[in-house]
Amino acid sequence: MAPSDQNTQIHADDNNGIHARLAVVLPGKIFLPDSSEYNSNVGSYFFRTARQSPACIVKPTFTQDVAAALEVLTEYPDVKFAIRSGGHTPNPNHSNVDAGVTIDLRALAVVKKVDGRNDLLQVGAGAEWGAVYEYLEKFGRSAVGSRESSVGVGGFITGGGLSFFAPELGFACDNVTNMEVVTAQGIVNANNEENPDLFRAIRGGHCNFGVVTRFDIITHERTTFWGGGIRYPETTEDAQLQAMVDLKSGEYNPCVAIIQSFLYLGFQKSFCVSNNMYYLRQEEHPVGLKGFEDIQPQFPGTMRLDTTKNFALELQAKQPLDQFAIYMTTTIRISFSIGKKINSIWRAATLEIIDSPNITSVLTYQTFPPLKRNDPNGMGIDSNSELHKEHLILIISIYWLESKDNERIIKVAKDALEKMEAAAAEENALHPYKYINYASFWQDPPSSYGQATLDASNEVSKKYDPDGLFRRQAVGFKF
Repeated sequence: MAPSDQNTQIHADDNNGIHARLAVVLPGKIFLPDSSEYNSNVGSYFFRTARQSPACIVKPTFTQDVAAALEVLTEYPDVKFAIRSGGHTPNPNHSNVDAGVTIDLRALAVVKKVDGRNDLLQVGAGAEWGAVYEYLEKFGRSAVGSRESSVGVGGFITGGGLSFFAPELGFACDNVTNMEVVTAQGIVNANNEENPDLFRAIRGGHCNFGVVTRFDIITHERTTFWGGGIRYPETTEDAQLQAMVDLKSGEYNPCVAIIQSFLYLGFQKSFCVSNNMYYLRQEEHPVGLKGFEDIQPQFPGTMRLDTTKNFALELQAKQPLDQFAIYMTTTIRISFSIGKKINSIWRAATLEIIDSPNITSVLTYQTFPPLKRNDPNGMGIDSNSELHKEHLILIISIYWLESKDNERIIKVAKDALEKMEAAAAEENALHPYKYINYASFWQDPPSSYGQATLDASNEVSKKYDPDGLFRRQAVGFKF
């Protein structure tokens, strides 16, 4: 047998052997291909691109189950594993994996107030944000979480987390006081007093250092606020870009949250613009949103006073489901000229792929959140840089129906992003930061955190994972 054949056989033996080993350690919590539980799990991923075929699926119901699964994985160094929270990423080999082990955290979904604290909530990593908002709404409170109700808590927070409240309260990960983490060495708490180096690294580090099973998150008083969506014809493009430039060039308003999207809708065969916008106070038609609300012509919108839960349900309902998808991201300092260049590149790329049935192509501009100066996270951003005043996080998202188009669409998208970044660099408007939750599988967001952060992260990894379990076997973006 040739060496390559031997390696393949060893890997196959490992994958087969780990089933039985995990089943002994976690009876009733291991699911194999062709079982109804397995098939339902694989089919429940939001995007087809993440519907892979692991050798087995582990469904822990306790934190100790996660620790037991990791202990078994150390015995099989050639077996890859994935951690699933909500399963919302379109990236393959992130929350799922072919031929390896997928650990599905969705049964770890506790949502309850911390005893004696009205402002703190314990949330399991497998909970969805819709459940969090529904629970908090009973107390007139909310949290810095996802703008879509079905997104899982774990990956969202460990990747940073952009929320309705980002302009005022920053990244979701900066609104966490404690994490329960299963490291390669056991179960620990990570906060500013206990294991603070781990606490910092995980906030923006995904599952490179351990598996977070529970978060203690800060909540805030919130009943209703102003928001919703308005759609406009493509002829309003210049007015839309100018409104965004005016917003970012004026005095910073932490109450204004804008998600400005330029879209091609394949089912309508047309381009259009959509603003999902929020004013984080109980004030109807506030001056802060006037520049966007007043753009004409427009189609009837959904602007109203409402709750976080209902706004998240509204955005969830607009998301393309059960399709192939790609996200990719970059960060720019906005100006009218760079906006026009980026929009032109996106439109030209979209026209190359609109023959794909029912395709949806979206270019979205979002405000960069302010940073907490006395509580640095693991993303390496200088908190004194004040990127929130002039910079935007871009996401280009494309959704399509047929797998035969995968390679072509991904190539067109990648080429378009390279052109966008080149155009921004020419105007000295490109920032290196890549928001990890929007990054495509071919991007390298950890490298955008800077060498000092990477060095610190490597030290954390050596300390809490000295044998390199997560570096060697966990899928996803690697440090």
